[in-house]
Amino acid sequence: MKKITFKTLALICITLGISTFASSKEKAHWDYKGAQGPEKWGSLNHEWQACADGSKQSPIDLKWKKPKSDRTISFHYKSSPFKVLDNGHTVQANFMEGNYVKIKGQRFDLLQLHFHAHSEHSIGKKFYPLEMHLVHKNAEGKLAVVGVMFQEGAENHELEKIFAHVPSKQNHEKAVETNLDFNGLVPSVKTHYHYMGSLTTPPCSEGVNWNVFNTAVSASAKQLAAFKKMYSANYRPIQNLNGRLPANY
Repeated sequence: MKKITFKTLALICITLGISTFASSKEKAHWDYKGAQGPEKWGSLNHEWQACADGSKQSPIDLKWKKPKSDRTISFHYKSSPFKVLDNGHTVQANFMEGNYVKIKGQRFDLLQLHFHAHSEHSIGKKFYPLEMHLVHKNAEGKLAVVGVMFQEGAENHELEKIFAHVPSKQNHEKAVETNLDFNGLVPSVKTHYHYMGSLTTPPCSEGVNWNVFNTAVSASAKQLAAFKKMYSANYRPIQNLNGRLPANY
């Protein structure tokens, strides 16, 4: 059996939304408020220094610009089995291999999706009640995240498949008998913002390829309230652009 290195384990933890270890004996803890909130993340673990002094951090405010046409995202998603996890910071759905996107021809495989309320990114300084992140990784281990905004409207049947199967205990996965149809979670209009940023949770690693749709998907008031009952403020505040100019495609 191939030996799993600490570096490999850390990458797995990052992509699954789990914090890395501060030492071999003690697990570092972070939160969205108080002494372990976003303003303190950089001081909680020396490996999380980017949270305090990184220059390309996420999320950011996205400003409307006329769409370009020289960048495309092609989605290669299929109806898929999945497992739901409450990892203590958000609700997450994990997937086996088979779903991927191509960004400028480069393949990124889907690992998981998870949610933040309210939205982490803002568009023209407007926040949405819920934001979903679809986390992907390429063969080199680089990450690409697709962000989807939800606004109050009709019930979302695919979203319900996830929220209705959240395990009663944290850090326990629950397999769902029905498959997930991504067509109900991704907008048909693919206009999006692109910029290079970071993970929005510790260790706040940079080099993340961000792609955020500017067309929202609907979710019912009941569904939005159900998530907020579990996680009412699991978002990182807006970060400085530091000279970045996100493009609209």
